[in-house]
Amino acid sequence: MAATRARFTATYLYPGSFVSETKTRTLDESTLQAALAAMPEGTIYGGPIFGIEITETLQKRFVSDDGEERWLADSPPRRIGRWYFGEILTLAHVTALNVTKGGAYDTLLANMRGNGWTSVVRTVAGNFQPVEYGDVVLPASEHPKLNG
Repeated sequence: MAATRARFTATYLYPGSFVSETKTRTLDESTLQAALAAMPEGTIYGGPIFGIEITETLQKRFVSDDGEERWLADSPPRRIGRWYFGEILTLAHVTALNVTKGGAYDTLLANMRGNGWTSVVRTVAGNFQPVEYGDVVLPASEHPKLNG
């Protein structure tokens, strides 16, 4: 007899050299509050956590003939939500910022235009992430490890 369960995982995003570094934690429930409570201490490469993604994986329990129990994923993980700490910048904002900073954001603008991004998040770590449908951007003041 196979039983099923849902497993929730929080993936914490840190700045990395070329891509985001991550740490994961298993959660009892799929809420932002649960993910914030389980947030790891410290930083990676000196940068704070700038984002959290929660996923749900459905698992089935299998018991072998010798009685060994295993839980195996029944389907790919489903994204519950993604939250960033920072501020949203539209293409117009980045264009204006690029003018005032002497072209320092040329590469970001090229990426935004080339990928069809209408806005990005400037995170609390100082990096930029594209905003996708369903993403939530929280102000830096709501980051629990930066503010208390």
